[in-house]
Amino acid sequence: MVKKWETGCREDRSNDCFNLGVYEAQDVGDEAKALPLYERACKLGSGLACFNAGGLLIKMDGRREDGARAFDSACAFTRDLEQPASERHAIANACGFAKIVRAHPRAKYSELVRLLSRSSSR
Repeated sequence: MVKKWETGCREDRSNDCFNLGVYEAQDVGDEAKALPLYERACKLGSGLACFNAGGLLIKMDGRREDGARAFDSACAFTRDLEQPASERHAIANACGFAKIVRAHPRAKYSELVRLLSRSSSR
């Protein structure tokens, strides 16, 4: 399956780039390798990839504004009817996440995660 995703990602298929990013982040445990895959999938139209990229940008690099912009992109995709319903629901929280990241510029990553989790459960 990984070879299929690699080929698909090279051919600009957003779902394959996203799946490869998930594989690298979760199965392999290499978030640094997953980030550019999520960013590529985001540029190709995957709102969920934008969401994942936003989290990694903040967690790994402390690039809060870049992460907030990725959440903004994910938020914009929630209005796109082409996105699968499951993705629209999952990334709907991104709209609020960008605001939280910007509202708490000095919060540590773990505190942002707590704030994000609390806001998404409302």
